[in-house]
Amino acid sequence: SNSSSTVDIVEAQSKYGFWGWNLWRQPIGFIVFLIL
Repeated sequence: SNSSSTVDIVEAQSKYGFWGWNLWRQPIGFIVFLIL
């Protein structure tokens, strides 16, 4: 599913961990985080 629902987010976090989800769903945000 490509849904951005809270349930999908929680499932992704529990399966891959928060950083795994962050890298997968928000690569640009992660790059900005590294720069800052």
